[in-house]
Amino acid sequence: MGGGGSKHEDEARRQREENAKLQAEIQKLKDEQQRLNDEKRDLELKSTKAEKAEKEAELRRINEELEQTKKNQQMMEDLRKSQEEKRRLEEKIKLDNFARKIEEAARSRVEQEVWLRQEAEKNLEEGIPPIKYPTGDQIAEKRASLGYQEGFLHIAITGCSGSGKSSLINAVRGFKNPKTGLAAFTSLSNFKDAIINTLSPNLAQTGTSETTTKIQRYADPHHARRNLAWYDVPGAGTIRVRDWQYFNDQGLYIFDIIMIAVGDRITKTDIDLLFHCKRFGIPTFFVRSKADQHIRNDMAEDDEADENEVRTGYIELTRAVFNSILTDVGLPPQKIYIVSRDILRLLNDGKGSKPKVIIDEEELIRDITDTLHKWSAPAPADA
Repeated sequence: MGGGGSKHEDEARRQREENAKLQAEIQKLKDEQQRLNDEKRDLELKSTKAEKAEKEAELRRINEELEQTKKNQQMMEDLRKSQEEKRRLEEKIKLDNFARKIEEAARSRVEQEVWLRQEAEKNLEEGIPPIKYPTGDQIAEKRASLGYQEGFLHIAITGCSGSGKSSLINAVRGFKNPKTGLAAFTSLSNFKDAIINTLSPNLAQTGTSETTTKIQRYADPHHARRNLAWYDVPGAGTIRVRDWQYFNDQGLYIFDIIMIAVGDRITKTDIDLLFHCKRFGIPTFFVRSKADQHIRNDMAEDDEADENEVRTGYIELTRAVFNSILTDVGLPPQKIYIVSRDILRLLNDGKGSKPKVIIDEEELIRDITDTLHKWSAPAPADA
């Protein structure tokens, strides 16, 4: 509206200047009229009839010019009023449109607030608290408590209790799980090894129940991944950690990547994690662990089953079910990595072992390494 106002001001100024010129011209004509009237009076006294007629003709001409000038002035004034009325009308239309937009935005905001309140009430009735975003102070505090370091890529391995998170974090770094339990103690040496393994800061503790009670950070022993920090996160869905508390209470919003480990089946908690990661813009790796165990279980149900056929069927079914679930809940399709703990460990133990059967283990390692390199690569210089 600022540009339009300037245009109207220029037009008004131009009209005032024209009006002033007309006024000056009118005054000039009036002066001339007065002069001629004076001369006419003089002529009546001393001039001939011809001179008198000539002066009268000139006076009529001047009177006609004066009348026409007045008409022109009135036309200019009428035009100015018309343009001013048009400008006021345009301003009124703009203001009305602006007011309507404000009213529509306010109505939409009220409707959104009503919907959010209804959703919040519904969630509270179902025992689900409203979504909360962490403050800057909370993010800084959580990073400090979990050892978040600039220059490192931080990957959290999450999932439901018993999904094999700790085994996965050991295997992807090339370590065996620590041996625990009386069955492992076949000798004094074996007993000492078990104690050492149990106390080792490099090994994530594993077990059939949830053994991780707080987030643990582990370094990656591979030189190419030395700037990668792994975090073993307690499993969701336990008495200690409720599903709806999991993401915020564990501070998963601080991590650069979240790896979701799935054991026997894909659960609502796993999908909720995907939604939370999407909300915070955190990339995810979705990993179906224990592939060898699941394939063996499928083969045990059919004595004549062919291992390759069972493996292929398991892979195809897992991927189809996963993407079907994502479609049903409105999430975009993504890769699901189907892996075995032992295969991952052999590929990462530094001994150069090459397993005969590989599903997605190599691809998972490669994608993690590529992500680390892309993340740590310096930004290109401006051209």
